[in-house]
Amino acid sequence: ADLQRQLVAIDVDDSEALMIALRQFKHLNVLRVAAADIMGVIPVMVVSDYLTWIAEAIVEQVCQRAWLMLTSKHGNPPACDAQHSGFAVIGFGKFGGIELGYGSDLDLVFLQNCADGDALTGGEKPISCAQFYLRLAQKVRHIFDTRMLSGILYETDLRLRPNGDSGVLVPHIGHY
Repeated sequence: ADLQRQLVAIDVDDSEALMIALRQFKHLNVLRVAAADIMGVIPVMVVSDYLTWIAEAIVEQVCQRAWLMLTSKHGNPPACDAQHSGFAVIGFGKFGGIELGYGSDLDLVFLQNCADGDALTGGEKPISCAQFYLRLAQKVRHIFDTRMLSGILYETDLRLRPNGDSGVLVPHIGHY
């Protein structure tokens, strides 16, 4: 909720301000967890829970903002909106197991559930749904991986797709 309140004030098209706010949120909250960890206030098992919850909140907000960026330009895919986007991010590894450490990366798989990948979005500059979801995943990855003065948000590993790096970045859930 704190992160969502901070991001509401940022213009949808200002990706630099978004990335700065996300990194500040992460650093602030990881510092809080580290301070509690060092002082012995919370056990190690709870540390990994908190670090995972921070990452989950960030992934959720990154996906929502990337969705808004794309839909403002291309419109929504048919039968989709912000609440029912037809897009999912699945966490694997330590992220999926709620065992993140201070330097952990995020093992992610993107999935989409669009009935017709050739259908067009409903905006001023329509693109196919398959292309929309590909651009959405690329935007999410860009937000995470862009190196700024405060570093990157998270290292992401997207090789857990059925065909690894050579496979489709956002497969249909039925194919996955």
